[in-house]
Amino acid sequence: MHIGVLLIMLGHFLTASYGFKADMLLKKGDEKGITNETRVRLEDVRVITDKNGYDTDWGARLNWIDAGKE
Repeated sequence: MHIGVLLIMLGHFLTASYGFKADMLLKKGDEKGITNETRVRLEDVRVITDKNGYDTDWGARLNWIDAGKE
């Protein structure tokens, strides 16, 4: 059981070390580079609120541009 837990932890460590994560602030219509050849553009943002004005759901539509192809 302990070896199984260690293998799971090793798997999480390996996937986390090879993953890519970046935070960026975009306004609707803004475009930002991720790598030299890859860019992302924020096309639309949708926010659903309840009757009290609290956000209950949201979504975003992105346009992925890789080597000039959208």
